[in-house]
Parts: sequence; structure tokens; C-alpha cells
Amino acid sequence: MKKNQFVRHGMLVMLAAGISPAIWAQTKQIAKTDFVVLKTGTVAFKPYTAKDFNSDPKKTENDLITLPNKKQIKLSDYLNMINTVEKNLADIGYDAKQIKGTTLVAQYKPKLAVALPAQLTTDKLQPLSTATVQQRFTTASINNSLIIPTRNVLIKQLKIAQVVNRNETPDPYSFTVGDYNVKFAPSFTMTGNTDVINFSNDNQRNKDTLTAFVKNKNNTYSLGLNIDLSTNIPVLGNVTVYSLQSDFQARSSKDSSHHSTVKLKVLEQVLILENKKITTDNYSFTQQRSYNLNKLIGTADIFMYGLNLVSPVNFYMTGTVGGSFDVDISRTGITGQMGPTIGQSIILESSVLDAIGAGALQNNALDAGVGGELKLIQGTLNFAGSTGITAVNKKIQLLNDVYTSFDLALLQGRLYTYVSYPAYLCNSIFSAADPNCWGIRRIENNLFSTSAATQFQLTLADDNQNVDLNW
Repeated sequence: MKKNQFVRHGMLVMLAAGISPAIWAQTKQIAKTDFVVLKTGTVAFKPYTAKDFNSDPKKTENDLITLPNKKQIKLSDYLNMINTVEKNLADIGYDAKQIKGTTLVAQYKPKLAVALPAQLTTDKLQPLSTATVQQRFTTASINNSLIIPTRNVLIKQLKIAQVVNRNETPDPYSFTVGDYNVKFAPSFTMTGNTDVINFSNDNQRNKDTLTAFVKNKNNTYSLGLNIDLSTNIPVLGNVTVYSLQSDFQARSSKDSSHHSTVKLKVLEQVLILENKKITTDNYSFTQQRSYNLNKLIGTADIFMYGLNLVSPVNFYMTGTVGGSFDVDISRTGITGQMGPTIGQSIILESSVLDAIGAGALQNNALDAGVGGELKLIQGTLNFAGSTGITAVNKKIQLLNDVYTSFDLALLQGRLYTYVSYPAYLCNSIFSAADPNCWGIRRIENNLFSTSAATQFQLTLADDNQNVDLNW
């Protein structure tokens, strides 16, 4: 049975039995005071009686009526439900008879005075496509025809050890809309230390000879990307969404080992774990995976206008995460690219049935529940680097090329609670075969709503400093 069916059954029984909302009191609450009603004042309300719906003197409140969903309940239960809901609406300024279809009656009041960030775009180049990054940072492309660098190829005249030291650790990027916050913290590092090699003739400047020569050197190279992504949700607090740590180490010496380390966690669950010591000359770490998420991240009691009670609600994280990893480690260096993908949303499910017990599945007159989807973050990241040396056309070239960019959309969508019920519009509810005699009134309360996502496009690094060495 669907969750909203559970809610529908439970709410009506609660209304009929006069169950106090206090039984649901928990530590975490989004209370009545956390909302602002979109109208002011009150309107007069006159309770309905059997005479308002019954033109047959033989019928009483104990007789059954047939609802639009073909369920049958006592007229007294219907009167209790409609009087409760419409009195609550009148108290906040809404005449239920004027509600046609869906009406938004209240919105959550953000406690943080933070405006929606302006659209962010880089002042550098727009992010490159994943295919372009993959082509630029592949061993085959570098060895066969070194890609055209963003700068003119330089020639280093001095025969000295070559050092590469690249890293970026910016302050975390933080985005807040309606008390929902996404914090994104990326960083990368790329290092290289290459000792001088003396070649006796041009024919030695080839891939095989270069590999043989560096095995007697102590050259070291590293490439790593770290990403931490967290979100702060009203009442629930901070949730660590995505965490990636990667570190690749290459050693030229024949007596040294390479290392490959990758750890990807989503909601504290480890999805990829790589921790290898490699003694062979070459090693490739290649992964292309995606994972579907649907995990409970917290619960809260949320006040619902119309019913004037708090409803237990579950918060779920859903979406797809993963990405591609293609890194080549050799005695002469490291070349690789990583393209994590992140697509995570929050959805709500009500757990009213769990609170009131499973025996209360009767009187299917009222529908109440939750809906919507808040897209926390959607998009891709690209990180790639090349560090080391290679032989191309009898030249020795130092690889010193790095690229990283982000193209993300954050905090878009809607989360809400709702109550809907059938309103009888004709003279005799006991002869209500005509579907035109019923109208559905639905009220909604927003927990979060924004139609425009915050766009985050940034090229953190795009810097090719490949050079020809005078060796």
C-alpha cells in the first residue's frame, strides 16, 4: 500500500477519535511557528449539519454515504472530517468554499537571512566537455602526438632536475536557499620530481630506452583529487553526502613500488575502495560506475495546516552518484582523468501509519501526505593531470598539464505537505451518483520552493606547461 494511503487512513481516524498531536511529539519538529500563513485574519465558520447534505428525512447521520473513490462511510464521520478541516482553514483566513483545486496556504519561514546567490560563472574558459578532457589526458594521445598545449612549447636549456608542484585548495563553496545549504569542498594536487638523464645519441630518445634509464633514478610523481560535499537540512542538521579521496603515486626506481588509493563514500557507505601496492612497471586504474541511492537520512514532525497537527515525516536521499576514473601509472609518470558525477535529491515520505498503529485502516475520506523533490545538487566534475616525462619524435618532453572544472546546479525544486478531501456540492449526499456533485479541495504547505537552480560553473585550473627538455 502506498504511503499516502497510510496517511489518509490514519488522519481520518485521528480526527474522529480526537487523538492528541502530543503523542507524536519528538525532539525534531517543524512547528506551526515555523510557517507563515499567506492570508491574515479569520473568516466566519458555521459547522455543517446533516441537513446541509441530506434532503431525505428517512436518512440519519448513521447511514452510509458513497465517496467519489467508491468507499462508504457514515455521514457522521464525513461531517466530523469536513468540519474539522474547514474550521481550521477559517481560523487562518480561508473560506474553504472558495478553494477550487489546490491552494497554497502557508510557507516555511527561513531562519537564515541569506539571499539566493547570483548565478556563478567562471571568468576563465567555460568547462570543457568530458570527451575533450579524456582525449587530452590519455597516454595514447601523449605518446603518439602530444596534444597542442595552451601555451607555446618552450625549450628548457639548463640540464637540471625538473620539479612540478601543483595544488589548489580553495575555501569551501557554500550555497544557501531557504535554510537548506550545500557546501562543496574540492582540492587537487599534482607533483613531480625528475632527475636529469644523459643520452648519448638521438636514437636513445624513445619510449623503451627512456623507461630503462629512469629505473635507475629516484623520480617520484603523484596525482590526487579530494571532494567533500555536505548539506544542512532544517531541523535534521548536517549530512555528509559525498566524499572522494584519491592518491596515485608513481616511482621510477626498479626497486620501488607504485601506489593506487581511491575511496569513494556516499552517505557514509563505501562504494569504491582501492588500496594497492604495484611492483610492475605499468598499472591502470579504470572504473566507470554509477550507484542509485534511496536512503533514509532523518525524520521530523511537521505541522500541517488544515489538520492542525504534526505529522511524522521521513527524509530520503535519492539520486545517482559515481563517475569515471582512468589513470595510468608508469615508471615515467602519471596521466589520468577523473569525472565524478553527482545527482542527489531529497524526497519526503509520511510515516503516520507507524505512529498510530496498523489497525486504523478505515474511513477512507481524507488524503494527507507529503510530496515534491528538492534537487540538492546535479552535475559533473572533471579533473585531469599529466606529470612525468615522455619521448616524442626523438625529443624528451616534461609533462606538466592540469585541468579541473565543475558544472553544477544546486537547490532547485519543491517540498510540501498537503491535505485534500471531497466536498459535496449538491442537495442529497445519499443520491450522489453524479460525479459533478463532488469537488476536491486540496491545501498545501510549502517546506521549500524555488523554480530556479543556482548554477555553479567554474574552471579551477586549465594550465598546460608541457616543455621540451634540452637533454
